Amino acid sequence: MPLYEYKCDTCHGTFEYIDPMGKPRTKCVCGGYLEHLVGVPSTVLKGKGFHKNDYPKRHDVKGRS
Repeated sequence: MPLYEYKCDTCHGTFEYIDPMGKPRTKCVCGGYLEHLVGVPSTVLKGKGFHKNDYPKRHDVKGRS
């Protein structure tokens, strides 16, 4: 399940919850309305050679020394 970030319009608290997709929270514990914040997803890239293939050495890039 994904991690969602919310901000309350009443208490101005910021909260993170693990919720099922398509069922966002709407009420804060204080009774205020929760606004769903758009965040940067965390991505883990695994595999042999990933760093070697996608991040060339400085001398491999054209125009750089």
